[in-house]
Amino acid sequence: FLWFLFIIFLFFSSIYFSDYFRKFAEKTAFSITSAEQESNLGNTMFSNLSDISYCDINKLNNYIRTSNKTYRARTNGNIELIFIDLEEYRSILFPGGKLLVPFSILEEKDGAFKLTEITKLAMEAIRNKKAIGKFFSQQRNKALLSYIFGNFNELNFDMNYGLFINLSDTPRTFDTFFNNKEWLTLKNICKI
Repeated sequence: FLWFLFIIFLFFSSIYFSDYFRKFAEKTAFSITSAEQESNLGNTMFSNLSDISYCDINKLNNYIRTSNKTYRARTNGNIELIFIDLEEYRSILFPGGKLLVPFSILEEKDGAFKLTEITKLAMEAIRNKKAIGKFFSQQRNKALLSYIFGNFNELNFDMNYGLFINLSDTPRTFDTFFNNKEWLTLKNICKI
């Protein structure tokens, strides 16, 4: 009977301590990651998307930086927009501020409003470090431990480890970062 109680005690204590270790490893990885490193993790995640088509990122973001003062002022240059051919209608925020938005939003009647709302949600997530937190929460324990000791090879850079931003059918915001001319130019830059 004592052996049985001892085994049960070991079982429950191992569950408790493994959960504690997991939370400790996530917090440690989170705290040692600089903004530059977070951006590098996001770039690596994006570079793994080789089979998905997207519009010219440099052309798009150069246009936004040079012409749209409202967008730059509200995002502080922390978000890089990437219009991409996603199967599902949702946006994905990678660590470091890469915001993947489905092409289909460009063809919607209220697409400019939806993009503004997505961007606002992404800015809030960046301020609260939700994207990097989600990335670390999806990693295996061994990968987190390797990362803490400086080895990045164990990390999984799957697209599904980004922070998903879903919108309802109708946007809740009625202001937009883009006027009609800028929205039309965005559409033309990102023609499929």
